[in-house]
Amino acid sequence: MDQLDIAEDLQQVKDQVAILGARGYDVTLDEAIASTLKRGLQEMIDHRTDGSYYTVKWSADGKRLEVFDIYRDRTGQVEPESDSLVQDFHNSDQLVWNRFDIALRQLISR
Repeated sequence: MDQLDIAEDLQQVKDQVAILGARGYDVTLDEAIASTLKRGLQEMIDHRTDGSYYTVKWSADGKRLEVFDIYRDRTGQVEPESDSLVQDFHNSDQLVWNRFDIALRQLISR
């Protein structure tokens, strides 16, 4: 799944699930959304910091994304508005990306 582009909206994620299914991979829509969100936030951070100084990971409960610095210290997290970020993406994909942008401005001050 890492070979696919990062989807910008729910329809693109659905298309990716269909492509992966045709290639023989069993991926659910929520798994694809979770991967898209994590990869998307990581790409946004890498772009703003000109490198991989921060790492994005899902929280233990799988509801929010956490950001860690190069010392593996948690520097922040992106909280969901509903039960989880995956559900937020179902509700409004563009609002999730906008919230990531706002959160990153605070987390990395760029």
